Amino acid sequence: MVGERSELDIGATEMGTAKFLGFGLRAQTVDDLERLARHEGVAVEDLQEPGGGKVVRLADPDGYRLEIVAAQTKTEAAVLRPDPLRNTVASRSRLRSSVRLEPSPSHVHRIGHAVLKVSDFRLSEKWYKERFGFITSDEVEAAKDAPIGAFMRCDRGDKPADHHTLFLAELPGAPGLAHAAFEVANLDDLMLGHPYLQTRQRKAVWGVGRQIMGSQILTTGKTRLAMSSNIGPTAISSRAPMRHKKCR
Repeated sequence: MVGERSELDIGATEMGTAKFLGFGLRAQTVDDLERLARHEGVAVEDLQEPGGGKVVRLADPDGYRLEIVAAQTKTEAAVLRPDPLRNTVASRSRLRSSVRLEPSPSHVHRIGHAVLKVSDFRLSEKWYKERFGFITSDEVEAAKDAPIGAFMRCDRGDKPADHHTLFLAELPGAPGLAHAAFEVANLDDLMLGHPYLQTRQRKAVWGVGRQIMGSQILTTGKTRLAMSSNIGPTAISSRAPMRHKKCR
């Protein structure tokens, strides 16, 4: 699968039993890949997927397959869908015009984040941070000093990054993908996708609503794997401190 604004893969399926196999991360340079490969004792390979480039393949402590890629050839991005003017109590920017939307699915731009169920949160947290430099935005506790997971963001220095790209959670049951979130064009696009999925007999399990941690607006539907659409995550730099949140 590709997003609306790129011909690079954002998702792939394989023949076989329905289950989660793994996910990909993008490195800034091939030099980053080579350093990672030396650390792990693996090879840097040619990527035989749309966009080409190079790839390092790893497995995390729970056996999830990771593909870390760099130097892909990107096609020219399509023009972004315009965000319609909105009237609120504080502002009246849309004058003498109506909004008429045609029923349609949402238009996916990219994968926003993934939530992974892990068997040992602290072990997985250490593994991902040591290799990819993730920073904890919010750590989740079942009780005081009893952490069960963390919302983690990419370290982009002073350049703000999404509140979380990866959420690791030590939850009951076997490890697997709790859900993946796809960023869509805007609020109207999100609201169109919600009833569209319902007409396809996809049951909504949460939302539409605003998530507490990342502050994005999302809706989550249940297929064989839980998938959500979202817009507007909080963007923060590497200097923002970690917060602790107790489960409710």
